Amino acid sequence: MSQIADSDLRYCQELVCTPAGILTSTHRFLSPDQRAKLLALHALFGAIRSIPFTVSDPGISNTKLAWWHHELEPTAQIVSQHPVVRACQGLGVFVYFTPSLIQRYLAAWARFAPGEPIQSLSLMREMVLNVGAIEAALEVDVLTEESKSASLQNAGAAVSMAFFIDKFDSKLSGESWWLPLELQARYGVTYSSFKNPHHRHGLRSAITAVGKLGLEFCSQASLELNSFRLDNKGSKGARHLEACVKIAERRIRKRMANPRTRVSRKPSFAEVFIAWRGALR
Repeated sequence: MSQIADSDLRYCQELVCTPAGILTSTHRFLSPDQRAKLLALHALFGAIRSIPFTVSDPGISNTKLAWWHHELEPTAQIVSQHPVVRACQGLGVFVYFTPSLIQRYLAAWARFAPGEPIQSLSLMREMVLNVGAIEAALEVDVLTEESKSASLQNAGAAVSMAFFIDKFDSKLSGESWWLPLELQARYGVTYSSFKNPHHRHGLRSAITAVGKLGLEFCSQASLELNSFRLDNKGSKGARHLEACVKIAERRIRKRMANPRTRVSRKPSFAEVFIAWRGALR
């Protein structure tokens, strides 16, 4: 394994391996080196995607995204003080990053940052596909240790939708909220009424609409991954991503059935079994 401080890797693991984290179930069946690289990569994803859910000021959000752009600039050769960046550097994760990819990724998340709320479900589809395409491609590249050109945007979007649905009661952009305004208006749901236990019908209808989008991604992801495996036999990256999509689909269906489903305090047996079977293929 590449040189990396134990404290940096522990920081990544604490950030990623939460009860709600899909990687908590899936990464355990990888080799130690692959596991470390994936932890560092997903810790980076998590640090960036958390910005829209923790920052309500547009200026601060832009400053944070600009800071990440500087930290991830391949030609900067800076000595970072951030444990996630140090872990990615030490494990060689940044080999698969290019300036254009970094710019596209941060720009994709900037669209979720403070400002105008998401207007429609179709716009949300576009935004999540943009994010998912980059995250899925990087995950496969890091695990296979070579750059691939295949599109896996639906697979990445499926996993991202599981993340969004798990954050269904979170604010986005301060007073606005990640749920598209189109659905808020259609089902009479607002952020203030969303927490009202008597508002079950609107809540379930809105989450079902978003969940159907997530299931659409899952269905398309199966086609993408089958095609990818034909061209890249034995790809551990594809197997791991497929397990993540199956777990994401399971979580989306559970959330649609009961929007207030609580995330387990530890990985469920079913999810670990899905990950184990995926690793054996």
